[in-house]
Amino acid sequence: MIAIVLAGGSSKRFGVDKVLYPLRGKPMVLYVVEKLVRSHLFEKIIVVATHRNASTLHDLGLEVLLDNLAVGPMGAIYLALRIFREILVLPCDVPLLKVSSIENMVTACLDGYDACIPRWSNGFIEPLIAVYRSSALNAFEQCIAMNDPSSRCIASRINVEFLDVEKVFMDPNNELTNINTMEDLRKALDSIA
Repeated sequence: MIAIVLAGGSSKRFGVDKVLYPLRGKPMVLYVVEKLVRSHLFEKIIVVATHRNASTLHDLGLEVLLDNLAVGPMGAIYLALRIFREILVLPCDVPLLKVSSIENMVTACLDGYDACIPRWSNGFIEPLIAVYRSSALNAFEQCIAMNDPSSRCIASRINVEFLDVEKVFMDPNNELTNINTMEDLRKALDSIA
């Protein structure tokens, strides 16, 4: 399996490029990449990025796939699925995610599904922390062609296994916290090792 780290967002709410923002002296994206490396489950770890930060990520020693579609995170996932048969997708802004939870998610994902997406008990899904397979490509292409590259559009057209967040993640309320604002960062800093 290939691990894909999404790093192409505009960071509007954060105010500066959060992909490279230093947390305890290390760019945020490296927290996610290093946990993927420690899991030993992935043949490759690839960061999908825009022109804005691709060269800096490459200078950090990361393999970069350039997002030339620029239609959002599902477009970035689509680009990776055109190359790889099965991918685990994680955003660059979940530095509190645990290695054991990554491993649990991959292990829980059964064959026969186009995607395995964590779902909260209230029905909210985590489509950017998921496993996707190339069998979902047609749905991605349909939604992109309709100018609706949203997770809702894509999920409605594929065979999804929904994974119970509380069973897959050890501490889901903490681990699945996206660092979208400086306030999110202040709250999370105490938990970042």
